[in-house]
Order: sequence, then C-alpha cells, then structure tokens
Amino acid sequence: MSGFIEELASDAGLGVTEILAECSKDDASWGRNDLPNTITLRRMLLLADWASQEPKRWHAYRLFFLEGITSTSEIALKLHVSERTVRRWLQPVHLKIKLKQERIKNV
Repeated sequence: MSGFIEELASDAGLGVTEILAECSKDDASWGRNDLPNTITLRRMLLLADWASQEPKRWHAYRLFFLEGITSTSEIALKLHVSERTVRRWLQPVHLKIKLKQERIKNV
C-alpha cells in the first residue's frame, strides 16, 4: 500500500496540462471492465473540481488543448475576452492534493 500513497502524494504539483496530456493518451473504451486506473480517475476528479472553480479558464484550456485551437487570438475571439486574458488563463496551473495525515495512516 505504501506505493499507492507515494504515487498519490507525488501529484502535489501536477498541472492541468499534464493531466490533460495523460488523459488524452488513455485509450480506454470506458466499458465497465475497461476503466482507467485509480490514479487517472482521481486526477480527472481533481481536474473537474478545478474546472468548476475556474469555468472560464477551463474553457480556454479546452479550446487550446482538446480542440486544438492554439492561437490565443482565436480563443479570445471565441470567448469574447482580450488576448492578454487568454494568455494569462493559459499560464501553468499547479493542482495539489491535500492528504490529511490521519487518512494516510488509515490506508
């Protein structure tokens, strides 16, 4: 079990871009017996939490990373914001998983 804790704790600085890159490589069909591993699912939940807190910024990331629109001016036009705002929104985001000490002891 210590391997699981170490792998989960190592996510402390994992960025949005890294999670999206990892998810895009996943070729799971999402069938009941073909789900991504637990770490990938936890990262997806972490990303969903961040997206709910930063919906405009998430939309910019989706356009850039998932839809392949790499021009900040085109993203700005689609989102009705300035190009400067898009550049600011696309700055690296570091997500941290907060693990309580007692939770680590119980695993």
